[in-house]
Amino acid sequence: MNPAPDTPPDNAAESTAGDPIAALGFDFSAVERALSANLKGRPLAPTAAPAPEPAAPQPDATAEALGELADDMLDLLRRVTGLETGQAEVLARLDKLEAATRDGAKVQARETEAIRRELTGAHAALAARAVAEAVFPVLDKLRPMRAAITPRRNEALCNQLDAIIDSLAGMLRAFGFTAFEPAIGTPFDPVTMRSAGEKKGPPGVVLGVEQPGYRTKESVLRPAAVFVAPPR
Repeated sequence: MNPAPDTPPDNAAESTAGDPIAALGFDFSAVERALSANLKGRPLAPTAAPAPEPAAPQPDATAEALGELADDMLDLLRRVTGLETGQAEVLARLDKLEAATRDGAKVQARETEAIRRELTGAHAALAARAVAEAVFPVLDKLRPMRAAITPRRNEALCNQLDAIIDSLAGMLRAFGFTAFEPAIGTPFDPVTMRSAGEKKGPPGVVLGVEQPGYRTKESVLRPAAVFVAPPR
């Protein structure tokens, strides 16, 4: 009698009857074990999500206001710089004008002082000349009078005349006028002498003095009156 073929248990037949992949006899558990062995120690990386698209920039009112303020500040700074430059130029021009005015004032003051001195000197010279011209005739009369009087005859009058003559001569010296008398025999000089008359003697020389002359350091105020011989 032949043995009967092996038949699977009833529960196995029921489990494969509902799963067609299991019915094909493919062992998925072996594949899972192989994958687990290859990936052991390396965790599966999660799938990266796609990067979100950047959002469109939105206008910022604060940023716009700050930008406008910065532009205004730069414009104001440029204006202030321009004003400072202009002010420096104006100050430099004022300094030059002040220096020129100050120098001009100094020059004008020096010129005015020089003119004042010249006018003062000219006025003083004219006044001194007027006084001298008034004193010269008095001395010209007093000197012959004094020469005609001897102390024996009238000593008091001689002393008085001497005092007056000395006082007038001292006043002339104070004004800068000096008396001079050419010596006898001195060659005649038409600049410092004038002829007061003629006398016999050698021509061209002084033969006598009638009136003394007066001079200053610069010029002759009055030539001396002298006697000379007539020309041959």
